[in-house]
Amino acid sequence: MKTYLISFLFLLTINSLFSQEGLISIKNSITSKEIKEGKRIRLKTNEGKKISGKFQIVNNETILVKGIKINLNEITEIKKNPLGLTLPLSIVSGYYAATSLTLAIAGVVIGSIIGVENRGFFLLFLVPATALTYNAIKPINPLKGYKTSKGWKIKIIKKQF
Repeated sequence: MKTYLISFLFLLTINSLFSQEGLISIKNSITSKEIKEGKRIRLKTNEGKKISGKFQIVNNETILVKGIKINLNEITEIKKNPLGLTLPLSIVSGYYAATSLTLAIAGVVIGSIIGVENRGFFLLFLVPATALTYNAIKPINPLKGYKTSKGWKIKIIKKQF
């Protein structure tokens, strides 16, 4: 059993020593930020496409996000998009959207059964239901985005250990 454990630890150490880890460096004149390879990002391109997902480094000028190769000079904005932030926001928005929709439908139905004159008031619940449903499908990301138009330079750094 000891030999298996020692072999496993040896292979793990060798793997980490010879592995290559890359990252995206985002710099302006004052500060710099780094996003490690394999992390979730959200970016916008020159053509107006919004793409989000885990990224992989292809070469010094290209990254791969959701099977789409993107050159660094095509990116107009980039930001982190962690699943731990977007998933809870989606769940909460979906819950409140379902609640608002239920109140709107129940209010109109119950109002018509008991004869309430102003049933249209309950339809006002459809406004937040619509907005929250959209937010549940495409959650907001409150993290700061780095725009190339504001002086941020995007560069790929490959680290070898």
